[in-house]
Amino acid sequence: LSAESDTYIIGKPTYLHTSSLTGRSTRSVPAYCAESKEIVWLKDTWRILGRCHLIYEKLHAAKVPYIPRCKGGADIDGIGTRTQEYQNRSWAHRLQKPLRALQHYRLILSDIGRDCTQFATAREFLAVGIQQPITHDGAYFDAGILHHDISVGNILILGVGAETKGMLIDWDL
Repeated sequence: LSAESDTYIIGKPTYLHTSSLTGRSTRSVPAYCAESKEIVWLKDTWRILGRCHLIYEKLHAAKVPYIPRCKGGADIDGIGTRTQEYQNRSWAHRLQKPLRALQHYRLILSDIGRDCTQFATAREFLAVGIQQPITHDGAYFDAGILHHDISVGNILILGVGAETKGMLIDWDL
């Protein structure tokens, strides 16, 4: 697996969401970067709009707190959906909402965290919970970005005890 110029060796996906034929089939996996010899977080998805790594860059430039470090992201060349091209054909089943074109995309995050439900203490849970409005406030007022899905699945816990940070992820609007 390569994204930009680095080569990544991936493990078993920890989050796999494929309940819909028209969904984005997001998979998140820990990955080993052969060049930098570090473990990173790789998100493999089908994006709709924009490139998520550019959003992370904008958030970091605005000094928004509790955003994971983003190593980069890239489209997988030549791999996109074509189903939407056939949705209006006479033989196609009519859908309530039109299908969107999707592009295969990979995002690399330098920070690896635990699922938000795996907090060690109530204090850790509360610390992470208090940090999320601070992140969202900074994203909106300092970077002009509104996160559209603040949920348990989009918050990672980094560190332990007094060093605990709740990182808001999944900024692909």
